Amino acid sequence: MKKLKVFTITGNLLAQTRLVFDRPKLGETVRAKSSPEFSVGGKGVNCSATCLKWGIRSFAAVFPAGSSGEECETFLRKSGIEIISENIKGQTRRGLVCVDSLCGKETTFLGPDVAVPKMALKRVLKKIGEKSCEGDVLALCGSFPGWEKSFASEIYGFCERKKLKLCLDSYGEPLRDMLEKAKGSIELLKINEREFFESSGLKLSAETLEKFAKKHGIKRIAVSDGPRPLLAFSGGNSFKIKVPKILKEVSATGCGDVMTGVLICEIFARNSEFETALEIAAAAASKSAERPSIPGFSKSEAAKIRKSGMQGKFRQTSALL
Repeated sequence: MKKLKVFTITGNLLAQTRLVFDRPKLGETVRAKSSPEFSVGGKGVNCSATCLKWGIRSFAAVFPAGSSGEECETFLRKSGIEIISENIKGQTRRGLVCVDSLCGKETTFLGPDVAVPKMALKRVLKKIGEKSCEGDVLALCGSFPGWEKSFASEIYGFCERKKLKLCLDSYGEPLRDMLEKAKGSIELLKINEREFFESSGLKLSAETLEKFAKKHGIKRIAVSDGPRPLLAFSGGNSFKIKVPKILKEVSATGCGDVMTGVLICEIFARNSEFETALEIAAAAASKSAERPSIPGFSKSEAAKIRKSGMQGKFRQTSALL
């Protein structure tokens, strides 16, 4: 197995607390029925955490701000996640996940975003450059407060100079600008169906996905839609992967990030065929939904998930689309 390193960039770090409540009436004071569970969120962080469980070395590049940012850094280091941090002004956003004690449904309240200055991005890229080697992966993940069009040039130019493989799990302006700037250089794009429609204006199908991928020079693209089949395209072939059923959904948050992490590990570190990588990634995302943490499984469980995902139970070939 290639000794690949994966570098993720999270522009919107999250200091998150999870609590269980009885459903309140409007205006009531309600006491939590559980002890607070603290965790750190952000798509890139979740992707790096998944790579760690998959046995692949990953660095999570983050922009912590204030005391809440310090809390995030401490948590990540204790979790074994290697981080590349560049402190910025303000306070890293906080989030409160309220779990209904009867039905288990989650409601998440998020604090305000903190814009990342251009110089902070440039310093993070420089730090990544000091640790990366040719052929490593750089993944831009999630939203990016304070995003400017020039950020796409910074990231793309950096990947070109360092000869890194560029992957995207983003949306909105960052995705739009990266698609425009890095045309033909995107190794992998993972988005959900809503993000695909917002980016393309097209209803998702095998034909529209192929059109979108060819227009932007994307080598591999995968579009998820929760528990519904995963649709993907690469090298002239379309793939539909059924998502394995779960025993009981605990939290679907971060499942797409888990999928991205597994796809990166399987494609670039384990040299899996794209269709096989998709099936393994779908199995991992489903397993993660059964637990509140992200990715929601241990290293030993990851090996079992990988084995189950390689059995070819959920795939459809392009001829069946």
